[in-house]
Amino acid sequence: MGSFLRTNDLSSISTTSSYNLTRHDLQKKGHTLQFKENVNDDLQCNLCKLPLRLPTQSSCGCRYCASCIKRYLENHKPGDVFTCPSCSETMESMEMVPDYRVKKQLDKRIVYCPNNLEGCQAEFPLKDHDAHIDICDFSIVQCPNASSGCVTSLRRKDVQKHIMIDCAFRLAQCEHCQQRFPILKIKEHKLTCTFLPIQCPNNCGKKISQSKMEEHILNDCEMVLRNCKFADSGCKFKGFNYDMEKHIHDSTSKHLEMVMVETIHLRLKDAESQRYIADLENQNSVLQAKQEEMAKNVQVLTQKCEGNAASMQTLESSLSSHLEKVNRIDEKFKSLPAIDDLNDIRLLIGPLQENVRTLRDKMREIENYNGTAPGLEGNKGLQLHNIHSRLSQMNKEVTIHAARLAEQDIRIQLTECASHDGVLLWKINDIDRRIRDAKLKPNHSLYSQPFYTSRYGYKMCARVYLNGDGIGKGTHMSLFFVVMKGDYDALLPWPFKQKVTMLLLDQSPERRHLVDAFRPNPQSSSFQRPVKDMNIASGCPQFVALDTLESTDTYRKGNTMYIKIVVDLPDPCI
Repeated sequence: MGSFLRTNDLSSISTTSSYNLTRHDLQKKGHTLQFKENVNDDLQCNLCKLPLRLPTQSSCGCRYCASCIKRYLENHKPGDVFTCPSCSETMESMEMVPDYRVKKQLDKRIVYCPNNLEGCQAEFPLKDHDAHIDICDFSIVQCPNASSGCVTSLRRKDVQKHIMIDCAFRLAQCEHCQQRFPILKIKEHKLTCTFLPIQCPNNCGKKISQSKMEEHILNDCEMVLRNCKFADSGCKFKGFNYDMEKHIHDSTSKHLEMVMVETIHLRLKDAESQRYIADLENQNSVLQAKQEEMAKNVQVLTQKCEGNAASMQTLESSLSSHLEKVNRIDEKFKSLPAIDDLNDIRLLIGPLQENVRTLRDKMREIENYNGTAPGLEGNKGLQLHNIHSRLSQMNKEVTIHAARLAEQDIRIQLTECASHDGVLLWKINDIDRRIRDAKLKPNHSLYSQPFYTSRYGYKMCARVYLNGDGIGKGTHMSLFFVVMKGDYDALLPWPFKQKVTMLLLDQSPERRHLVDAFRPNPQSSSFQRPVKDMNIASGCPQFVALDTLESTDTYRKGNTMYIKIVVDLPDPCI
């Protein structure tokens, strides 16, 4: 039996060693099942006199159910002398040891199903009792619709009939909407079912489900006055459906004439719009040429002003020299009061003073000259003011027209749907004209439509300089990646760290795409959380040489270019 605990302290008694007893097990006594053969006294509990359930054995050799001896020992106080409740022998040890040999003997004994009086004839080893009860047709179970409110308990064999026929909470299908409800609530549901057919309020004679009534009245109801299908083209006819077919048949030529007139009108509008756009582009080119001319004039004036500034410095030096000479002559004059030839000194001072006045006048003239842009005919100050006004006005006009063209470009791009999977496929139409515009306009660039890493992820776009930017200006096409200010930036981790891959797609069957990729620098301001609408662009200023684009049409086939940006996923979890 192993080592004994030589103490009378009942707090050290163990009755659950090696048995994982639950609270439910501790509430049970021995087996109350009917055994096929009688159970010997050795296999019965000495307390409850029933076949042992989880048998344990004391140091004196008596056997008890684990729950029975546990309850018995709980009635004793620490320090009491413990005697065996069966043989009254004083115990040297209060440790109860599981008797696995007896348990195995009992587990092999054949028992009858506890539902045998109700009709179950099953016989099985004791160890299979729980498994049988879980499938026994005579076991009492709850209705499967208990979660819906049914409180009925019945035998397992009667469950199918109950849920099919008797259960008030069985599911039934609405014949109109095909949804399933407890049969108690099906009548209540039909009162509010949106698929229940009702009489059309226009008394057309049809019954339509409530959910489709609006569509019926709008499109099918025979008792609703409707406009002719050619109303947008100018037809004023209104009538019921049965009149509409006759009207359409009788007015075919009239309708065709209306459509033709409308088509001509639309074509005229389109041509007018095209002319207006062409005029804007021509005006923009003229204004840019004027701006360049004015810039050259300003540069010339600036150079002249710089030259005048140098002349003024020279005159100031001459003026200082003449003043020193005058001062020295005055001192000599004071130190020689007895000199006879005073006229000679006066003759020497006079020209110097005249020279000083002349130099001062020239300095004043140069200062005025610098302030009013010398070299212009007429009123210099007014002419310079007019030039500045004209330049400012022209700059404003050029800016307005450039903004209009850029707005049109952005609207065209934004008609495409933004993606939310971290992939941008940017189609640039009319690429030849855009390349020409980029060569004529300094720092001309295009922005793509925004795209996202996920529905609530980072907001980004691409930016391309078709004639290059920075070190690639005039020699390469520059392609950049831009992090934009999004609606969910507060929930995202910063700085932006996803790998970015940029591709110029080859439209030929060889698919020789041009690819460049980079990982963001966490220290760069381009990948911090945006404060303005978008961060500074980052990417490749020498993405592809312009010679490569011009020597082959595989990258701008059909006057169209495709740029693809791929940002690694997944997004960090929010």
